[in-house]
Amino acid sequence: EEERTALVRGGDENRAPALPPPLPARALAWEIEHLEIAVERHPLELYRAALPSDVVAASEVADAATGARLRTAGVAIASRHERTKGGETMVFLTLEDEGGIVETTLFPRAYRRWGHALCDAGPFLVDGTVERHHGVATLTVERLERVRAPLSASGARRPGRPRPAAQE
Repeated sequence: EEERTALVRGGDENRAPALPPPLPARALAWEIEHLEIAVERHPLELYRAALPSDVVAASEVADAATGARLRTAGVAIASRHERTKGGETMVFLTLEDEGGIVETTLFPRAYRRWGHALCDAGPFLVDGTVERHHGVATLTVERLERVRAPLSASGARRPGRPRPAAQE
């Protein structure tokens, strides 16, 4: 009788158990999976501490000297595959970090070598040379690699489900 009364009164038996908040990587993965966009934080924030110290912000590429070799990182927000006159594939890839975007170009040789990594939005670590086209700085990619998943609080690798880069 006491149990029935507790159920009718809305006793503790009807409460869902309190759950701890998700780890940042898990929350980000859920946002991207369900909303197709990161809302609370930029995806690169979770990887920032693991990036090499010589990585420059996307916004700094525009100020770099033509011909400068540098390294940057970002998530792919757009990509366009093109064919050269010789029929080879090259890719124009737009990367975004927390503060800006950088346009990159993978010419056929770089695409053959590193293009396999472009199966999703990344994030990517890119080494390249600054070029200028019509006054706009771009980065000609010499090396591209996918940044590994960030560590969770427990030290385990946390997989995410980033949104694939747009194909224009």
